[in-house]
Amino acid sequence: MTYRLYAEADAADSAIAQRVARSLRLTISVGPLPEPEGDRWAAAKKTVLLTNYRGAFLKPCPCTRNHTCCGYRFLNVATNCPIDCTYCILQHYVGPAPLTIHCNLDDMYAELEEKLAAARGRVLRIGTGELTDSLAIDELTGYAADMVRFFAGFDDATLELKTKTSFVENLIGLEHRDRTVAAWSLNPEAIAESDEKGAACLDDRIAAARRCQDDGYPLAFHFDPIVEYPGWREGYRDVVRRLFDAGIRQESVAWISMGTLRYPPRTGDIIARRFPRSVIRTGELVSGTDGKKRYFKPVRIEMYRELAAEIAKGWPDAFIYLCMESPGVWQAALGQAPSSQELSRALGDRTRHGGRADG
Repeated sequence: MTYRLYAEADAADSAIAQRVARSLRLTISVGPLPEPEGDRWAAAKKTVLLTNYRGAFLKPCPCTRNHTCCGYRFLNVATNCPIDCTYCILQHYVGPAPLTIHCNLDDMYAELEEKLAAARGRVLRIGTGELTDSLAIDELTGYAADMVRFFAGFDDATLELKTKTSFVENLIGLEHRDRTVAAWSLNPEAIAESDEKGAACLDDRIAAARRCQDDGYPLAFHFDPIVEYPGWREGYRDVVRRLFDAGIRQESVAWISMGTLRYPPRTGDIIARRFPRSVIRTGELVSGTDGKKRYFKPVRIEMYRELAAEIAKGWPDAFIYLCMESPGVWQAALGQAPSSQELSRALGDRTRHGGRADG
């Protein structure tokens, strides 16, 4: 991809800004962004803005009221993503905004030091994949290796790097002490091809996971969003079988999350305009108690049951949890309904043991 590179004046001379400029072999333009020509969404994906972030870097993941929450926290290292998934909620949250990279990492690490010290004795699960893909811009920034080294110094914190890419070169060979979980968002190849533009193909993602397993990293997999489309059952079974066939071991997998397609109504309007032929628009969605569009509850429960049963064929003791679902759906789909506190504690216990399934 050919990028355009801009920076706010106070970020232009930072180490990260210079690293990005060298990676892109571009000169940084300082000043206001020009008005995009043509397709604003396409232009945004090709525009990099370097800034100093002025808010709190570490924030709790937004949970839905009356749904089970896992206690996740996200680290805001960048906003927006070069991958263009049809269902991406960032289309609603940030619109056709440039790929914004935060350069004041000293401030970020100082904040982390303070908050991790204050939480000593409680395990914090922290991810960078909420407002961007964790590794999609790592060739430009080199963020990931720095963060792996940082989190290796803490026993009560775990970093999760969640991605749809296959770029793990910057992770291999680091002393991570099992404090970083390498994670992949997975969908059947049909969905990857039609609705995850710019993402790695399914086999390449799984091959990257195998590389990280061989390098000692705990792994995680996120089936989210699970999409109802013609052939979805066999499609998701195929994903799980490919994981088994690739030699991904149960004991390497820290956790697996499942969540079905959901989005605010405005996101649906954007999807309809930008991707009128997307396969994700073929399923019937209704308004949930949180105002988001979701599949009917019986459909969601059936999808979770099917996928969990397929996973159990090869990984009978896999730790599976549901994302943004009610206790009733948990009970019907998985036969258990932990409280938010119980789920957060269980996930924290796994990270205390390096995220290992046999911990």
